[in-house]
Amino acid sequence: MPTEQENFQKKIFILQQTIKTLAALNSLLSEAGQCRDEQSLIFHILNHTVTYIHYDRAALINRKSRKILGISGSSQPSAHSNICRWLRKLKNYLNNPEEAQIINESSFSAVPDFWEEYTAKSGGTSLLWLPLSTTQNSKNNELPILVLERWRQKEWQPGDLKLTAPLQKNFGNLLQLHKRKSSGNSHRHGRRLLLLIIFSALILALYSYKISERIVAPCEIVPLNPISVTTPIDGVVDEILVHPGASVKQDETLIKLNRDIFSEEFTAAKQQVKITLSELSRTEAEAVADMDARSRLRALENQLKMDKTRLRIARYKLDKSLIAAPANGVVMMNDPNEWEGKPVMTGERIMLLITPGENKIKIYLPLADKIDFPENARVKIILNTDSATSRQAHLNYLAEHATTSPTGVPSFLAEAILDQKATDIRMGVQGTAVIYGNKVSLGYWLIRRPLAAIRNFIGI
Repeated sequence: MPTEQENFQKKIFILQQTIKTLAALNSLLSEAGQCRDEQSLIFHILNHTVTYIHYDRAALINRKSRKILGISGSSQPSAHSNICRWLRKLKNYLNNPEEAQIINESSFSAVPDFWEEYTAKSGGTSLLWLPLSTTQNSKNNELPILVLERWRQKEWQPGDLKLTAPLQKNFGNLLQLHKRKSSGNSHRHGRRLLLLIIFSALILALYSYKISERIVAPCEIVPLNPISVTTPIDGVVDEILVHPGASVKQDETLIKLNRDIFSEEFTAAKQQVKITLSELSRTEAEAVADMDARSRLRALENQLKMDKTRLRIARYKLDKSLIAAPANGVVMMNDPNEWEGKPVMTGERIMLLITPGENKIKIYLPLADKIDFPENARVKIILNTDSATSRQAHLNYLAEHATTSPTGVPSFLAEAILDQKATDIRMGVQGTAVIYGNKVSLGYWLIRRPLAAIRNFIGI
């Protein structure tokens, strides 16, 4: 499989080729717009269009008279030459000569008698038939037909028709402009036409170039798999034995609850068990000869079980008053002094244990900016503490329902994982996430937000 670098280079190559093609089209049309008269424009069309799309010979044929207006590489073609005679006859054999089309031997219902001789001169010919037109009129009989030839079995492809589509109207507009110069409006129409050409080229560029949709949203660094340290019993925090950022090992004591009450309960329960045991022993001795003692014996045995249960509970509370680390990790908590002397309930979280370098990015995607993202969408992270550096990540979770971000903005919660572990990032650091979506045209990317705002405003 191609590597990521090879895929990237391939995309760069395709983009470069697209830019070169658009640049060639823009240069060709710009130079055509600068031609001073009709003859110089015809010469430019016949001899310079090859800089945009390759051909071996070009010709312009008058639609009405079928006069050959020019042939590339020839200043004044002879009207009696074979090529001129063949091109004048060619229109009679086409089913729809007013449509752009590729002409080869299979294009005719009846092959012209001159076709074999025509193609033999060049070792096999393929023609591209391009009737020129204007923006206002797609079938203008005053405009000529541009014929492009490829020789030596080089065939035109359907994609070439799309490439030459901008030439038909732009060349037609320019030729029409020169025909109107005599009316005194050439300057005004020339400016409009030039703007139209530039606008057409711009629109073509905007909707041909593809970029990824992207959404910018606030983000925060949070632990990947944090372990919560909670209180196993109700009590009062006596002392926090570690400080934030400290590395701790499993079973290391982290939190000490006030043990006075638990110690008293344990001592009292222990003493009660001794008393009950003593009473039970005395009663067992008396039960040998005393029936009343025998009847009390069962009650004392049950009492002993209850006292032992209370003792176990008291011992559990006393043991759990010292809260230990459930695993190795680094302590993450607020000011420890705020906890000292504070009553806590069973299950209340006091701190987190995290593993350095194992973190994720929590992203708050604004409600209005939610778009469809591909699986494992690419994410670029820029942290406020290091705005000159960007980090690469990928999206691994996107909530289906909206919630409220810490700033009070309705948002969809998303999470991303860094492509490379980073031990130098502190938890809680905030920044900006750029999430890349599917490929869209540059034109759509530019109008997406304004279009959404207009639709929201008018209610469509």
